Amino acid sequence: MGGDHLGQSYDSFAGGFAGTAFDTVSIDAVNGSTVSIRLHAVKADKNPAHYEEDHIVPLELGGAPLDPANLRPVPLAQAHADDRLEDSLHRAVCASTMTLAAAQAQITQAKSGEGNP
Repeated sequence: MGGDHLGQSYDSFAGGFAGTAFDTVSIDAVNGSTVSIRLHAVKADKNPAHYEEDHIVPLELGGAPLDPANLRPVPLAQAHADDRLEDSLHRAVCASTMTLAAAQAQITQAKSGEGNP
């Protein structure tokens, strides 16, 4: 990063990542010496009130209720988004438009890219 388009000093910009839990950078385009990137950073938040204990494979899709490998803390906003996908997959399994194994694989894949707090 050249720092020309940060809107602040580089030190101030870099210092903003001190409380970052994780981040990802992807390159959107390269045009000569200009590189357009996308930066996604998630701040570390240790307040338990901002999280929900989530089953990676939800109970309605056959997830193990007490298996520690199937549990993780998730920020509330992400938990609500996950709930919508879980409900959609549950409806598809009950309507026989998707197998249980396919639904379990899809939810596991979707949640694997979310990162951890």
